[in-house]
Amino acid sequence: MRVTVAICTWNRADLLDQTLQQMRRLRIPAEVAWDVLVVNNNCSDHTHDVVQRHRDGLPMREIAEPRPGKSYALNTAIAHIHSDLILWTDDDVLVDPGWLESYVRAAGRHSEVSLFGGPIVPWFERQLPPWLAEAWPRVSDAYAVREDPLCVGPITPQLLPYGANFAVRTALQRSYPYNPRLGRVGQGQRRGEETDVILRMLADGHLGLWCPDARVQHFIPANRLTESYLRGFFYGIGQTHAVTDADQQPRTPEAWTRLHRLGKAAFAELRFRVTRRVCPPQRWVKDLTRCGYYWGRVA
Repeated sequence: MRVTVAICTWNRADLLDQTLQQMRRLRIPAEVAWDVLVVNNNCSDHTHDVVQRHRDGLPMREIAEPRPGKSYALNTAIAHIHSDLILWTDDDVLVDPGWLESYVRAAGRHSEVSLFGGPIVPWFERQLPPWLAEAWPRVSDAYAVREDPLCVGPITPQLLPYGANFAVRTALQRSYPYNPRLGRVGQGQRRGEETDVILRMLADGHLGLWCPDARVQHFIPANRLTESYLRGFFYGIGQTHAVTDADQQPRTPEAWTRLHRLGKAAFAELRFRVTRRVCPPQRWVKDLTRCGYYWGRVA
C-alpha cells in the first residue's frame, strides 16, 4: 500500500518542526511505501527551512500554494498525491508511533470502508483556567478534541473526525474537493471545510470507521484558553453555517435575513453580559458561545 501523510501549514514553523520530528518515530509496515507532503500555504516564516532539515530523516515533499486559505492548500495537496491512502493531519500535532500503522491495518482489513478517523488528545501549553475546566465538556469541540471512549465503531454525522486526524482513500477524496468559501484564511475564523467534505461523503453512502489506536496529541496554546478565543471560534462557526445555508436553501430577502440575525445576536449579547456576572461558568460560557455564533451569522 502507498500512503501519503499530508500537512497544510501557514506560519507555524516551530510547531511543524516538532510534528515532523515526532513522525520520525512512526512504525512503518514492511509492505508500505510512504511519504510526507507539506503544502506551504504562502508562509512568510522559516517553514521551508524546517522542511529541508527533515529531508534526511523523512521521505519529504514540499509544494507551494500561494493563494491564502486552507481549502486551497488541501485541494493542491490532493492534486499532488498519487498514493492509495491519504492521512490528513496538522502542523501542531504529535502522532503516536503506531498512528500510520493503525490506519494502514484498518484500510487493509475493511475494503468496504473509505474514511477513517482517530482520537485527538489535547496537549495544553498551560493548565486550564478554572472557569474553562468547569465548562470544558460543553466547549471541547472548539479545541478539536475527540475522546478515546467515543472513537469506536462507525463514523456517523453526530460524531465526525477533525482535520487534525483522519484518513481517506485517495480515489474517493478526488471526488470531494474542499470548498474555498470554507476554511480558515490567515487569521480569519471561518471553518468547516473538512466537516463539509466528510458529511457529503457519508450522505452519499460512503462508510467511515473509527480507529481507536490512531491517536494524536493536538497542541493548544495559552492564547486559546480565553473567552476571546471561544467567542472568535463560534463566530467562525456562525459564518460557516451562514455560507452553507446560503448554498443549500432558497434565498430569503437580504434585508430581512440580516435584520433577523441581528436581533438574535443582540439578544444573545445582552443575555451573555448578564449571565457572565451572576451565573456559574457552565451557564455563561454557553451564552458566550451563542453570542459569538449569532454575530458570526450576521457577518
